[in-house]
Amino acid sequence: MGSLAAIREQRRSARLAPLRQGAQRVAAAHAESEVWLFGSLARGDWDAYSDVDLLAIAPSQAAAEALADALRLDQP
Repeated sequence: MGSLAAIREQRRSARLAPLRQGAQRVAAAHAESEVWLFGSLARGDWDAYSDVDLLAIAPSQAAAEALADALRLDQP
């Protein structure tokens, strides 16, 4: 079994993977869009109850809506 730090990083990566994929899809269509991770996940002091804090920056309303849809985790 790996170290605790390695396990935490694996869980962090798994939690962020769908967000990263969604942001990359939108960035392909809207190059000026940006997504910044901040808060406990960015600092590395998160726990099982931590939320994901993101700042999304988009050049237009359409890009903002596409980002919001891509970053929504509660979709089926």
